[in-house]
Amino acid sequence: GRRYAQSLLPMRWEKDVRHETVFWFSATAWRGDDVSQYELYKVYSTGELVVATRTTMEVAMFWLREAAEQGLPEAEYVYGLDLLYSLKSSQAFPYFLRAARSGHVMAQVELARLLADPQGGKHINYDAAFAWLNRASAAGEPEAQYELSMMYARTDVDQINHTKAFMWAWVSSQLSTGRVKRRSDRWVEKMMYHIGPEERQKAVELGRTWMRTALGIEK
Repeated sequence: GRRYAQSLLPMRWEKDVRHETVFWFSATAWRGDDVSQYELYKVYSTGELVVATRTTMEVAMFWLREAAEQGLPEAEYVYGLDLLYSLKSSQAFPYFLRAARSGHVMAQVELARLLADPQGGKHINYDAAFAWLNRASAAGEPEAQYELSMMYARTDVDQINHTKAFMWAWVSSQLSTGRVKRRSDRWVEKMMYHIGPEERQKAVELGRTWMRTALGIEK
């Protein structure tokens, strides 16, 4: 609770504080400002302004949870990821859901992954997964487009559509960088063995039309 977090912030820590920003964030965070709470999480978790220790990570997670409980979308998303990485997907689900409803694109992607997970139990809902991925893809998020492509290629969904699968894979490949682009490029290459040249050309044209209409990008 709050008293425990306060007990982890003795005055001797002042020598470890390298910027007065920490003081001002703390003052407003204790008054309930969710943005300051999230900024304190970043301060204590990165070790950039204070000496990173196990204790500072406890303080960091306290502030992250406080900001998430207050409904800050980015905090809800990050706290949901922490729960997910701790194999607590059922606890992560409501945080992703709230952040997704607030328009957080990557929360929409993570929520869709949980909804499309065959091991997802009570949360599995392919229609909802498609809806969230379409929403995130429309916002121009390459990772969502990659996941949407994968969904359209699945044989266990009613919406299976290889043309749309190739289209979104191609779009993701065009818009992404780094890890997502490598995954998208490999997926495009793999799909070329499962879709004919005419259908591929149709999918690419659909992708170009979508990018030009939705994003104003010519490819």
